[in-house]
Amino acid sequence: MTHLASRRAFIRGGLTLGAGVALAACATTNGVTTLNTAAFNENVQAIEAGILSLEAAPAVTAALSATQLSAFNAALTTIKQVSAEVAANSDGSIAITTGQGWVKTLETAVSAALAVVTPFLGALPAPVGTIVAAVQALLPVIEAAVGMVGLRATPTMSAAQARAVIARGL
Repeated sequence: MTHLASRRAFIRGGLTLGAGVALAACATTNGVTTLNTAAFNENVQAIEAGILSLEAAPAVTAALSATQLSAFNAALTTIKQVSAEVAANSDGSIAITTGQGWVKTLETAVSAALAVVTPFLGALPAPVGTIVAAVQALLPVIEAAVGMVGLRATPTMSAAQARAVIARGL
């Protein structure tokens, strides 16, 4: 619980990474674009915390078959690995291509985890859907941070709101 509590405190604080800040989180020197990993890290950590809260919810795990739970846990393992890599490099900057690789891997794993849970949202407590929406709101923010895409439509919640929803938990 201490680990989750410290993540919640981390998620509540820090920088808000939005479209304008995402651009400020990058720098180009001698033709090499780098990503400020401290700014990027808080949203990746929030995504991991959101998926972890789904995994810890008895209502979610009870709704899943053994095969679905296995697929969810495999995706969660990948999410944890990417999150750990980002956190280990959050004290400086890295090549933007490294950040793009992290985002691609993270998006694939998050999509796989949410694909398992989403069909059951109607039967699960409402906060589960709110956590899913918060995680989904953060994906385009991290994409924009590494220059993969701009923030598309007006999101249902800002990155700060999404992190606050995840920090509250289920």
